[in-house]
Amino acid sequence: MKTVKKLGISSEKAWLMKQADCSDPSIRKEISFGVNDSKEKRESDKEKFRTGNYMELQSVTFEHKDLEIDFEGICLQKDSVKISYDRSGNILIGMDLLSQMDIHIGRSRILGKTVFLACPYDNMNSAYLQALNKHFDLQDASFEQLKNKSVYT
Repeated sequence: MKTVKKLGISSEKAWLMKQADCSDPSIRKEISFGVNDSKEKRESDKEKFRTGNYMELQSVTFEHKDLEIDFEGICLQKDSVKISYDRSGNILIGMDLLSQMDIHIGRSRILGKTVFLACPYDNMNSAYLQALNKHFDLQDASFEQLKNKSVYT
């Protein structure tokens, strides 16, 4: 069985981080409602938000500035990111982070299965281009084309 690395924190650590953000006046707080939230839940949450009862809210987000995320040596930076400590299940990587990367998803010629290859534009190099060529037969793709996002135009 293949081991998959999970990036994340424990529920206890998330609770402590949320508590710290709740008491920090320099961190901007917002309500982020779900599409299935009822009118009653929205009104109740708005009242809790107005009174500063952020720990009771699952719909509160905290804006962090100048965030840097490191994925095994691949560093992504963003001016601001909104964090929710109460979300569960799979987490989607925001388009604001993905937009900083060259991304290819498709059936690999050598593996015969769908693969995801990505590289931050700031870290583009010949090894990444070789991997693209190897898996997707993109021999005409050059570093400058990918960096300028013009391969498909």
